[in-house]
Amino acid sequence: MKKWIVVAFVVLVGMVPLRAQNLQSSQIRFFDAYAMEALTVDATAGGVAFTANKVTTATRKAQQVQFRVVCATVSPCSINFTVEGTAPTASVGFPLNENEVWDVFKYTNITRFKAIRSGANSAVLRVIYYY
Repeated sequence: MKKWIVVAFVVLVGMVPLRAQNLQSSQIRFFDAYAMEALTVDATAGGVAFTANKVTTATRKAQQVQFRVVCATVSPCSINFTVEGTAPTASVGFPLNENEVWDVFKYTNITRFKAIRSGANSAVLRVIYYY
């Protein structure tokens, strides 16, 4: 009987998942805003990027960019965007509609950001840069 209890204990212990926590990944970071702009997103082939001299200044590199999609003139308007280097099109990329807000984190993702309108109307991104 004791033998079966030991075997059952070993089997049950082997089934318990062991998990190491990465405390850094769960930390909240706050950034300081240093620039803002209104960026028009139209049908430019290859997409529109964030303004380079706002992403990288003489003293800082953006670590977070937050933007809201607003319509340039008439509603509705929507965009598709990418952050890994793929050129967005009207059907390729992550879609956002009017009044949606998105955050892009990490300098490399920010520098690879491209957006294009996905419908007939251009959009304006209300952008805030943080470091």
